[in-house]
Amino acid sequence: MPAEEAAMTNQQVETTPNSVKAKPNKFVHTTAQQFRAMVMWLENPRNYNIIVEESTTGKLVAHGVGITKIEGFKRMASYVHGATMAHMSSTGVFDAALAYPWSAQVCQSRWKSYFARYKSTRDKMKHQTGFGITAEMLAHDITLEAMVNKACPYYYRLDKIFCGQSNVEPSSHTVEP
Repeated sequence: MPAEEAAMTNQQVETTPNSVKAKPNKFVHTTAQQFRAMVMWLENPRNYNIIVEESTTGKLVAHGVGITKIEGFKRMASYVHGATMAHMSSTGVFDAALAYPWSAQVCQSRWKSYFARYKSTRDKMKHQTGFGITAEMLAHDITLEAMVNKACPYYYRLDKIFCGQSNVEPSSHTVEP
């Protein structure tokens, strides 16, 4: 692939003596389809247990046999890649920047960022800040639900999954005198 084509497809080209390798652009944003695939993967209770480190709770596990959290993220990355490719195939729109599969570490990083968005949105919902919706926004039919989905895509589905987790909703709160 010529260097000009790679630049047009949002990729960097790394040349070696015998080949040309395309590396994905480091700063490609996670798409709504990728967020959706992460949520779908977590909706499976077995996958959820891996990510919250409960896949081996109460089980005798020999060294090297259990599913580690990073292995879980590797599986999530594979699922997200497959779902993204299937989505691009079904829509007929191909984006080379999204065709490159994530590593387990990239998936974990994107999940952590997404989960932080979820927790921030949950805090706003819990404290009824209203997301700063003004009368003018209401006049233009901008709803709270639209603002929530903008802040955290698939928020309501994630909330069904994580509503009881202690790292999301602590069992007690400290009150300052």
